[in-house]
Amino acid sequence: MAMEISSEEEAAPDAVGSSLGLAGAVVASESSSSSRQGTFGLQASLRRFFQPSHPEAQKPVRFLPGKQGGRPLSREMKQIIAQVAEKQALEQKALDEALIARESEVQSKKRYYGGRPKGRSSGRSDLPVAVRAALVQEMELAVAGDRFSDETEFFSYFAKKFALPKKRVKTLWLQRSLVKKTSQKNKLSRKPHRYTGAKGTKRSHLKRAYRGFRLPGAGRKHSFPDLVDKAREWFNEMRSYGNQVLRVDLYNYYIHLMEMDKIRVQADLSDPKLLQPKRTPLQVRLSELDKQLASQKKSDKAKESLKGRLEKWCSARNLRPHLVTKLTPLQEQSRCHLTWQSFDRALWLAACSDEETLGKHVSKPKQFLEHRASLAILFADQIPLWIKAGAERSLFAEWERKPTSQAALRQDLAALHDKQLSGQADVDSGLVVQHPDSSGEPLADRFRLTYEARQVLLNYNSPGTPPTGLCYKGLIIISGPHARLSNISQDGKWLCDETFEWRGNLVSHKKGTSVGRLMEPWRALRAQKPHLFEHVSVMMQPSSNADSIILSWVAQELSEAFPALLVQRDCLGASFTESVSGAHFLGNTIQTLVAPKMTASLQLTDTDFSRRFKSLCRTSMAERRSLGQKALTESGKSSVWAASVEDICETIVSAQKACAEDASDW
Repeated sequence: MAMEISSEEEAAPDAVGSSLGLAGAVVASESSSSSRQGTFGLQASLRRFFQPSHPEAQKPVRFLPGKQGGRPLSREMKQIIAQVAEKQALEQKALDEALIARESEVQSKKRYYGGRPKGRSSGRSDLPVAVRAALVQEMELAVAGDRFSDETEFFSYFAKKFALPKKRVKTLWLQRSLVKKTSQKNKLSRKPHRYTGAKGTKRSHLKRAYRGFRLPGAGRKHSFPDLVDKAREWFNEMRSYGNQVLRVDLYNYYIHLMEMDKIRVQADLSDPKLLQPKRTPLQVRLSELDKQLASQKKSDKAKESLKGRLEKWCSARNLRPHLVTKLTPLQEQSRCHLTWQSFDRALWLAACSDEETLGKHVSKPKQFLEHRASLAILFADQIPLWIKAGAERSLFAEWERKPTSQAALRQDLAALHDKQLSGQADVDSGLVVQHPDSSGEPLADRFRLTYEARQVLLNYNSPGTPPTGLCYKGLIIISGPHARLSNISQDGKWLCDETFEWRGNLVSHKKGTSVGRLMEPWRALRAQKPHLFEHVSVMMQPSSNADSIILSWVAQELSEAFPALLVQRDCLGASFTESVSGAHFLGNTIQTLVAPKMTASLQLTDTDFSRRFKSLCRTSMAERRSLGQKALTESGKSSVWAASVEDICETIVSAQKACAEDASDW
């Protein structure tokens, strides 16, 4: 019977050598074909050989190199092989170092859930403000107890006690008032990452609030804090005036401050008497200015970044303003008083000031004084008008107004579809009469224009003549290229030279040159019915409302009619431009404005004119539309009636005359 090695004997270290697995495999393979006695003797001898006590079992296996065949290598070949081996060794070493560095980087970024490894230092961290306040309080108690002889002993003691560098302890002591004030004001916690100052309140819902990790003002500092302060003051001043400030406006002003500061620094550096201690910081500032200005000119990304930082530095928010802003009663009262004060000031200048004072506001004060007795006061405001075609009220059938479910609509559509497929709904198209539908013509549905209403008070400063009020010649502003009908002859040529700037381009109208088809319908109407244009003026500009170019032309026309004039307008942005101010100065016109959001309460056009004027225009246009549509129907035409230039002009003139004839208190 063959002897087999049990699992206990195979696992025992003192029973089997290191090569027991191989020996067991050999024994197992030979036992199947050998006799019992031969197998027993072979296995016994192998076991004795692989036992640890056997002297040959402890000897390691040795590999003896055999004799190489062929010719021996030459010296040059040996050097080449050595160089290749050295190069491979260096490459392998560099690769190993890179792998080690990468592994260390990965390990440094890993989170240590069991704690930071022993011997690894932590990163620099600031003490929370509340913790600093507690340390400051302890230091103040020690000072009150008079325990230290000098500052050196004081700072050394607390540096050792707090385990902080002496420099940080000194900084903490210098900031003690700010630290205590900040901690008390914000009720900060010593664990700001978990709690607020209030007991048991979590910080999760106050992520954007000030937590107290660091003192306010920490972090990156401005390169030019003085320029940032000036930009902030300018921004707050502009907003206090009610002026709109865009991001690009704030950015442009800051760039302007940098350029002016650069000129100032260059002028200071040009002084040969400037000493080196004062010259060095100026040179550093000039270098930083050049660097930032060059970056802003080169990169659009840098511009957007600076715009965002300026918005943050000035505590501004880039929001879309509401079209309708509600004023508080106090704001309305203040703006009302300011409007009246501004009007009284302008009225005093026009009626009572001397020549020297008046010369600051008009170009010809002597001429103004000569016509002071016939001083005219004009109130002007714009009224938007929508000339609509086919949009009046119409009748709707009962089945149109009756609510219908979607299921019923689907059933009706399916039945109609089946009827069309069966051929029962075929109708001769020649028998069908096309009628205008309620949708009208989209292109002719809405036509917008602007009407400027003008009320004038004459003979205000004449002692013997009572003042007289009347509706002055109105202004119609339509959409199109910049032009005015009064400067175009009947044969379509410019009557005088005009030059103005539009979107950065210089536009010139030369006297005697052709205007093309510009304002052609209005020129034709002027030739047919010139009496209409005795009551209105017509001008054109792209957005169909008054801009600086239109207001400059208006100031020029009014100065020709009134040698001494005081004008009150609403707070329109175009009224503040240099071109409009220059036109008023040259035309001996003094301008005063109504405060923002107060036009509906204080402007004469809104309080006594516009409502009546719009109602008359709607009534007149409705009558014309009804008659026009009736005429089209009788003639067999199926188109929708659209208002012509003649209809528009006659409607406005008739409404203006009706308002002038109305008996009113103004």
